[in-house]
Amino acid sequence: MAIGRALASEPSLLIADEPVSSLDVSIQAQIINLFVDIKNEFKISMIFISHDLNIVRFISDDILVLYKGSIVEMGTRDDIFLHPIHPYTQMLIKASQGEFCAVQEKTDGAITDNGCKYYR
Repeated sequence: MAIGRALASEPSLLIADEPVSSLDVSIQAQIINLFVDIKNEFKISMIFISHDLNIVRFISDDILVLYKGSIVEMGTRDDIFLHPIHPYTQMLIKASQGEFCAVQEKTDGAITDNGCKYYR
């Protein structure tokens, strides 16, 4: 119902914030396939917000990786998943594949408000 209501006004942009996070896995797959069909059939741009990288990989063309509200990496799906640059992105991808990841200890002596939030 919510997706139909959102499409009723024929938007050019659809924002979906964790649209399948609380759904059963089989229902998730149906909803994700519906989003892909909508994107392709109606040529609607989507901002798809999710913590589930497997879903992000399936549905997205371009990806922004956020850490504490700031963009730490952005690129195409292949750029992000095949050649992640930022350590946080690398850690997220490893974690989505079932690997245990721990944040490395910071070795920088000075902590400032400038620079990457990940290393503060």
